[in-house]
Amino acid sequence: MMQLELISLSRRINDREEVIESMCKRTLASVNETLCEVLLQGQDLIEMKARLPHGHWINWLRAHCPKLSIRRAQRYMALASRAPVTAHLTEADSLRAALALCDLEGHQQHQDPKRWPAYLEAISRLSKLRAYVENNPIIKWPDEGLARFRVEFEPIAQQLWPDKFTAAP
Repeated sequence: MMQLELISLSRRINDREEVIESMCKRTLASVNETLCEVLLQGQDLIEMKARLPHGHWINWLRAHCPKLSIRRAQRYMALASRAPVTAHLTEADSLRAALALCDLEGHQQHQDPKRWPAYLEAISRLSKLRAYVENNPIIKWPDEGLARFRVEFEPIAQQLWPDKFTAAP
């Protein structure tokens, strides 16, 4: 009897560990998507600050972006201005960790803001599409919507999975 209980307990532990690992992977993916959005947000804030007359940015932010605190905006801008476009930035599990990774590259003086590469913007937009599709499952879409989606998405799918689109001999 004791042996069966131990086997049952070990199965529960192993099953739960698989669930935890899966949840950790999803969390990391979400953090990376969030980081991408933070970097884009920081770029836009830097651009807006550069366009406004000196001393007007904080008042503009308070008036036009009430959901965004000044401190958070400054952190987004700091991250966007110092972040190297390297894969190690995706190792960050928080905004604070991302800032620390950027600091490892050294405190560089602010330079002209540059847009992030197109692939980062594409990943950000695709993550929004994925979230939308999760909330509005494709199976519930009307046929004409599915047909249009296939037409729009097929060129991307062909580039990502060319072997799936090659004609069989």
